[in-house]
Amino acid sequence: MLSVKVIGEKELVDKLKKLSSGKIRDAVYNALRDGTDMIAADAKRRCPVETGALRDSITPKTFKNDDNGGMNGYVYCDYPNTDRKASFKGQKQLYYAMAVEYGNRHAIAQPFLKPALRANKKRVLALVLAALEAAASR
Repeated sequence: MLSVKVIGEKELVDKLKKLSSGKIRDAVYNALRDGTDMIAADAKRRCPVETGALRDSITPKTFKNDDNGGMNGYVYCDYPNTDRKASFKGQKQLYYAMAVEYGNRHAIAQPFLKPALRANKKRVLALVLAALEAAASR
């Protein structure tokens, strides 16, 4: 006969209930949202400005994936309501934000998104881990 004793069983059950109720998920989601906001703000500071339309189009987005319980955060940008787009062979559209970030045959690259991500990556991870740890320890 095999016998297993779990030390801290009540605490474990309580923590599992918190997980299933979404308290931990909500805390981590809020930290992820704060992190994407941080990256977007830094990208706006780094963005080269001519008219301000590109800078103003930088937008953070976070969402929960109910299918698998995951969550995502990203920062995107472009000229959303203008006709300023460069084209390349084959008439495919190359959006202005990509041309600024990576450069093209008409202009050198002026990266602002990738540097903002690199500069804030550790801080965002720390925010998410701290939220997870705090929510799990309550």
